[in-house]
Amino acid sequence: MTEFSLFMTIVWTGLTIIFYYFVLRKRRFIRKFGGVCLLVLYLACVLRLLVPLELPFLRIVEFKGWMAEAYAVIFLDERAFLGFTFTIAKNLIGIWVCGTGLSAAAWIFRYTRALKKVNLSKGCEVVKDEAVMGKVRQAYKRKVKVKILRCPAISVPMGIGLVKKKILLPMSRYGDKESYYILLHEYTHFINRDIWIKMFLQIFCCIYWWNPCVYLLQKEMDQALEIKCDLTVTKAMNKEGKISYLNTIISVLKKTTEGKGISTDIPMTTLFERDREVPVKERFEVVMDTCVYPKYSRGRQIVLTICLCLGIFSSYTFQFQPVFQPPEKELPKEMEMTGENTYLIDCGTYFMIADEISKTEPTIVTEKWIVEDMIEQGFKVIKEGEYYDQKEEN
Repeated sequence: MTEFSLFMTIVWTGLTIIFYYFVLRKRRFIRKFGGVCLLVLYLACVLRLLVPLELPFLRIVEFKGWMAEAYAVIFLDERAFLGFTFTIAKNLIGIWVCGTGLSAAAWIFRYTRALKKVNLSKGCEVVKDEAVMGKVRQAYKRKVKVKILRCPAISVPMGIGLVKKKILLPMSRYGDKESYYILLHEYTHFINRDIWIKMFLQIFCCIYWWNPCVYLLQKEMDQALEIKCDLTVTKAMNKEGKISYLNTIISVLKKTTEGKGISTDIPMTTLFERDREVPVKERFEVVMDTCVYPKYSRGRQIVLTICLCLGIFSSYTFQFQPVFQPPEKELPKEMEMTGENTYLIDCGTYFMIADEISKTEPTIVTEKWIVEDMIEQGFKVIKEGEYYDQKEEN
């Protein structure tokens, strides 16, 4: 991977995140395409981040002027400090890596602390909850093993666990209908694998900790998953059933005890988030919306998925590279370049000129006509790896 492919990875991943953010804000998208396309969009972000390829048919798009000069200052100009040479880009990458490590370590600490708090709360099982859970399981063909616990350390019903799944309920008293809707909501999150999505998104936030768009995306994703869950739960309900479901949310909201609750740093799903009235209001409006939004057929979903994949693939077909004159000090003066003392180094997406007379480093050449002309005149072309092997031997 070269600095050019890294630069393109950062740009395209950032654009994909912004696109994903605005897609999630369109609630009709969730209604029409469902959760599969949400997952595909998310995987597109991850794919572009983790796979910075340089394909053989990569097309170079050259840019000049101040952009090329800025690129040279950041990526090429070396500086010395305390005997070490570095570029601005290498420093930024170092800060990025260190920040990712610190962000991940801080999140793991909060995650384990929250789990410890749950384990120390000594949750207990209630026979009545298990009976209601039996009715909930009948709503879906696919079954998920879930343990129901009453936990004194929380004030809001929540689902936790990637492998050992648990639904935690406060010590408050709920009616049979309230318990049914609460457990149905949390069980639906497990059916949809929403906790896995939240976990992967948290990892994404640790990697792109410096990008504010990631945190906006995380916020919108949480709301989108809740809306998707609400729509799944209420899709077969009539108006009275929807009102009863929403009344359950209001009832639980009233019973919420301020100052109690497990940290939201743990990947979990909740019936609602405390101190966030606007998202709850939006969920009510979406559930009670009487407009008909026909869900697109499986064929249209497949077409959209293919288009997204093609969009990601197209981002690998071209790459921006700067065009600028190399510094005069790097070009040997009063020297005739011939095929005997000068050769080209093939670096994949660009070439460098090296000679055996001057002691300077090879010079990057971005003008294609220079490379083509030198090859026609018989100048030797070697691979980048071969050049560095010869350099080590000498």
